[in-house]
Amino acid sequence: MSDGPRLRRVNLVHIPDATALLHRFSGQPVEFTRYDSLEQFLKTRTRNEEDELVFLDDEEDVPFAQSFLGEDNARKYVIASTSHSEIAHIVQQILRGSTIGIHISDTEITRIPRRRIELPSTFGPYYLKQLIGEGGMGQVFLATRNGQQSALKRLRMTPESLHKRGQDGKKYIDHFHREMGYHCGLEHPSIVRCKRGGMIEGEPYLDLEYIKGRTLRHIASQAKIECAEVYRMIKCIAEGLEYLHGNGIMHRDVKPGNILVHEEQRDPYLSDFGLAHYIMNELCDCCQRGVIEGTPFYVAPEFIQGDILDGQVDSWALGVTLFELLMGEKPFTARTPCGIMENILEQPTPTLPSKFPPQVRDLVYNMLEKDPGRRSTPGEIAAYLRNLPERARRGDTNLLKLRYDDATHADPSSRWAA
Repeated sequence: MSDGPRLRRVNLVHIPDATALLHRFSGQPVEFTRYDSLEQFLKTRTRNEEDELVFLDDEEDVPFAQSFLGEDNARKYVIASTSHSEIAHIVQQILRGSTIGIHISDTEITRIPRRRIELPSTFGPYYLKQLIGEGGMGQVFLATRNGQQSALKRLRMTPESLHKRGQDGKKYIDHFHREMGYHCGLEHPSIVRCKRGGMIEGEPYLDLEYIKGRTLRHIASQAKIECAEVYRMIKCIAEGLEYLHGNGIMHRDVKPGNILVHEEQRDPYLSDFGLAHYIMNELCDCCQRGVIEGTPFYVAPEFIQGDILDGQVDSWALGVTLFELLMGEKPFTARTPCGIMENILEQPTPTLPSKFPPQVRDLVYNMLEKDPGRRSTPGEIAAYLRNLPERARRGDTNLLKLRYDDATHADPSSRWAA
């Protein structure tokens, strides 16, 4: 590594309109390869390439790509960015033997934001103070309006970039408007409130309730959360999902990263309605297109199989979250998204150790039922957790209120019987 940066291969995963970018580096001693999807990249690439650079359009895919590339001593950089100028700048700097101005290391996953905003700044009537969050599509800023604090969500791309993308840019805006439609008007103590939304300077925005705290994912990564606290938080989110389903909406992206925890009261709040959808008795458009949306670790079996979806997909994801908080690891893992989903469909839920009360073990197994018809609703989950101390005191393991035929779970492999 002392001889300075080199570069042999650049992989462009779902980077649109890459022709001009490829032509720009046609005379350079580096091979560019474009992939239409992360799955295509993972299926066709070998693991032992050296001096490799990967650009992705979605930061949620970064861990999978990083894991796939391996942990040997070769340089393997994974960056989330779709900006051609940023991609060209980074490639040029590495080819010149310089990484000045680029935060890249051999061990860290690097994410390049798609938009750089000098802070503080203004956006219509809002005063943007600090960048407090980023996702695949949006950036969230701590902002004030008329002296009131907000979490202001904007797209990560400028209106000019969206316009250049044509129909693809319009899809981003439509997606943002759908999120606004699902989120605005919801009022529940366990759901982040969307105060307003609309367009400013040709750009969509959401004005969200500011929760001073961190995500549940961050908190759990720093220290073990006491079981009683875990049960309380899961109960609160289940109550929020019960309210959400009562309004005909399923969240479809429940996970620790989308649960905010207030730093003082420790109350949890469900956030990010970017994948929300109306509950219906027919296939939603994502299933009809054959698209799997969401984070693979938390996707329910019926979602993977393209079945009719209802609120039980949220019960499954909440069950994965509960398992993860109790065990410190996810119930279904693999090196690729495809492998994760195969394991979700085919592998039984790992058995929880006996240190957890049977009432808790039974609840987790129920929430992770492969058959959504045997899985409890969020309302049932919340009711069960509210009565958990009394159930434990009585030694009650009978889940009469839950949709489960076998309350003993003596044989984990029998839990998925049709």
